[in-house]
Amino acid sequence: MGFAGAGHDGLRGSRDETDIATLNRALGPLTLIHLRREDLVAQAVSWSRAEQTGYWQQGDEALRRPHENIDQMRQLLETVRQHNQAWESWFRSQGVSPHEVTYEQLVGDPGAVVEGIAARLRIALPPGWQPKSPHRKQADEVNENWALALRTSLAARPL
Repeated sequence: MGFAGAGHDGLRGSRDETDIATLNRALGPLTLIHLRREDLVAQAVSWSRAEQTGYWQQGDEALRRPHENIDQMRQLLETVRQHNQAWESWFRSQGVSPHEVTYEQLVGDPGAVVEGIAARLRIALPPGWQPKSPHRKQADEVNENWALALRTSLAARPL
């Protein structure tokens, strides 16, 4: 990554300054939260479907009908793996231990995730606070079928 000479006002670091030092100097002390997904196959399937339909989140309108595309899902799975490795490498190079959260934790127990983040930030949540979100999980039987097909493909021909 590297911000030195990146041309962003406030993010010019010296060659001797780490990225995290540059960010802390420009923005103040940071606490990083790393949100990732444990089930990378499901992530690749969701990404493929969103790319094909244009439906990324609740409120979007699907522009096209999706079709199972194993090659696309395999490519996206490899991209997800590369992105995860790049983040892990960056965190190590910066000496940063982010607060780790998985998508599965967030979906399974959003209150516990928010409480964990608040604790890391040393912020007290209001008494009786409960998480509320208008969003719902989008995965359905199509995702399940595509994930099974991708897992079968990976068993026959690993990446």
